[in-house]
Parts: sequence; C-alpha cells; structure tokens
Amino acid sequence: MTDRHTSAVTGHSADLAVFSIGKVSKMTGVNAITLRAWERRYAIVAPQRTDKGHRLYSPNDIERIKTVTRLLQQGVQISRVKSLLDTAKEKSIEIIPVDQRHDQSQWLKHKASVFELIDQLDMNGLDKIHQQLFANYSAAELGDMLCRNILADLNKETPNSQGTNGNYHVYHGFLRMFLSRKIMDNTPSENAIKLLIIDQSAESGRMLMLWYLALLQAEGYDPMLIDRNPDIEAIPAIDAKLQPQAIVIYDCEQVPFALLANLDTPIFIANDSQTDIKLDSDKIKSLPYDVLENISTIKEILPVLK
Repeated sequence: MTDRHTSAVTGHSADLAVFSIGKVSKMTGVNAITLRAWERRYAIVAPQRTDKGHRLYSPNDIERIKTVTRLLQQGVQISRVKSLLDTAKEKSIEIIPVDQRHDQSQWLKHKASVFELIDQLDMNGLDKIHQQLFANYSAAELGDMLCRNILADLNKETPNSQGTNGNYHVYHGFLRMFLSRKIMDNTPSENAIKLLIIDQSAESGRMLMLWYLALLQAEGYDPMLIDRNPDIEAIPAIDAKLQPQAIVIYDCEQVPFALLANLDTPIFIANDSQTDIKLDSDKIKSLPYDVLENISTIKEILPVLK
C-alpha cells in the first residue's frame, strides 16, 4: 500500500511505492529527527520529494534504513555507515542480519571458505570475503576470529618437507596487507582524538600493531604509528608537530623520564609481563599489553587527562 503523497512525487513516476517520513518512522523504529539527520549530515538516505517538499521514501530506502539500524546495533559509528554500505553495494557484499551474525554455523561457513581460498591461493576471493566479514563484524570480534582462530589453526598444520607452513605464511601476509589497506583507507572524523603510537619492537608492521590501529579507528580515534624501534629522542619533535592528545609507547624497555617529563601530552606505556618497569611519574601511566584491555583503559583515562 502506497502513501497518500505518492501521486505528487517530483521528477518520478507516480506509481512508485513511497512512504512519508512519519510512516517510515513507524515501520523502522527510527524517529523523524534522526532520519532527517541521516539525510542532511551523512547522506545515508536520499528520499524523493513532492512538489511541496515532503520527503517520500521507497521500499529500498526503508531496507537501507533497517540495515543502518543493524549496523549501529553492531557498534559501527554513524560516520562510517555510508562508506560501508557503498562498499557493500559496489562489491556485492552481503550484510548479514544481526540475529544471524553470531550463529556458529555462519562463522564455520566463513572459516571453511577462507581455508579453501587459501589452499587455492585466491587472493581476490580472500579480499572479497574479508570485505564481507568487516562489513558484518566489529574489529574486536574479527581479531579473535581471524588471529586467534584461523591463524592459530593454520599454524598447527603439518609443515612441508622444507619445514615451513605455507598456508600460514600466505594468510599471515594477506592479512597484514588487508589490514594495512583498511587502516590507510580510513577517514577520521574532524573531532577524532589524535594518538601517537610508538612501537619500539624491532618488527615493522607487526600484526599486533595493525589490529591495534584498526581497533582504535573503530573506536573513533585517529592513531599515527611510528614503528621499528624508532629513535626515542625524536618524540618531542614529533609531538610538537602532530599535537596528539596522548602518546602510547609499546615494548619500551627503558622509559626516558627526563626526556618525556617536559612534554605536556599524557604518555602511556604498554609492556608485556616479562618487562618490569617502575613508572614513577604521575604523567606516565601504565597500560595493559592486550590491545582490547589497552583501549578500554585509554577510553577511561583520556577524558580525565585531556
């Protein structure tokens, strides 16, 4: 059944099934004020207009609004929804209903597909299924699914005659490239909190840091990474140029208190349990090494320190 305004649609056929904003609000559970904001601020929906300027929504618009609601329930930020939906449409990515997302059979299906594509060395296929995974699950969920599940299982496979595990290295390399691209393609909001991340380990672009950046971006932060055991003496100059709201240093064996004491920026140190460093400064705080616990702590502390 069409809405009473249908016959007065500007620039469109009169027999299109379109609905008023009040009707759509009742059908989707999204109030009219929010629907207007999604249109004006985020261009998520583009309803048609009558000659008198009344908004009219098509069935496709209504389905899109319902999908937006599911993504917001999943934890996706409203500022990221449009680009995610546009990517899903461009690459024919399926948005899985939220009530099916955590069905074990759904995940086992994804996992089996990933293993098959790795065996076939199908990089395009792997890229498409990972685009779908990122469209349907949070970065925190995927860190567990992909690293602690798929990568861990691949690492248990029997090595070949040369003593190496080919499938593990193929997937590890693919995942690093995929995450790097996702991180670089992210556009932070204007009011995103800037963080300077300094990784003092000797490994460049290690998986831990890639997931850390992806998780920080998902929480609305704007992180910049400097890795591969950078010169700690350069921190003040970088801090002055970037003007971050906090500095996080990973795997810091020796904290240069004298150097950092002159900075106004709050500083966090994240070391594994094997590194015991006494932090004797109120400005320099200790953070958990686990990235999820780390970010949870940052979210608690930053509002106090800003």
